[in-house]
Amino acid sequence: FPGACLVSSLRHWAFAEFFALLVFIVACSGNRTALGLAQAILAATLLGFGVAWGSIRGAAQEALRSVERDLPVACFLLSLLLESGMGASSALQETSRSIPEGALARELGELVRSRSLGVPRGDSIERSRQRVPVEDYRLFLSHVLQGERLGIGLSLVRQRSGVGPSRQPT
Repeated sequence: FPGACLVSSLRHWAFAEFFALLVFIVACSGNRTALGLAQAILAATLLGFGVAWGSIRGAAQEALRSVERDLPVACFLLSLLLESGMGASSALQETSRSIPEGALARELGELVRSRSLGVPRGDSIERSRQRVPVEDYRLFLSHVLQGERLGIGLSLVRQRSGVGPSRQPT
């Protein structure tokens, strides 16, 4: 499901495992035969996976909402940093550190890390685009890439395309 890779916490898995263990213990306490154990294992497995899936899906949806909420701030801050003369990589790194903690900050940090490790710009942006299925974020990355290739400031691209806080409702 969309956004699952943005969930960084393991507490969802831990909760599901605890729940499955609890179901197993309760199911075994009533029937200690081989058939009862098999049924307990099946019930614990199915319910554990169901709880994990539901919990991680909810966390993924929250992470996507977080990206949508924080993107205008990140876009505006990145634009200001670029206009002040900071380089694209430094501005992206500072933006990832300065926006509120969340999925977008982690994703921008991952983008900066991959680029500092020598991953080609286009590849790192494409991987980020695949991990975050938010259309405004994908548009933002396209404009960042286009601006870096053509040497056009992000603020001009942002103003022309309507990405970021200055977007006018249509």
